[in-house]
Amino acid sequence: MSAWNSSKLLYNMPFFLIGTALCDMEFLEEWRPLDYLRFDNIWLAILRNCVLGFLFLSYGMVDKYGCLYTYDNRCFWVSAITIDRMMPWWCGLFIGTLAMVFLVLLSDAA
Repeated sequence: MSAWNSSKLLYNMPFFLIGTALCDMEFLEEWRPLDYLRFDNIWLAILRNCVLGFLFLSYGMVDKYGCLYTYDNRCFWVSAITIDRMMPWWCGLFIGTLAMVFLVLLSDAA
């Protein structure tokens, strides 16, 4: 299956559904599950946000093509974080997307 004949909507549907479910859980009145991950200590919150930002920036750029062009080899960083391409590209996309969703839902500014 190539990128030209596959639907991008089907690739992004799981991310949309998980993000929507997590956002809807935040509006429950009795129990908000993400409150356990919110820290009162500012240093733990900064560390959590840095780790989530690093995961988003690192795994969010993983794709199934080359470094700059389709026919290039993989970049060194992409090869390193995907364990020499043993991890599928959609797993990296999944990790990056969930990191950004949690970063947005757990920060006070958003």
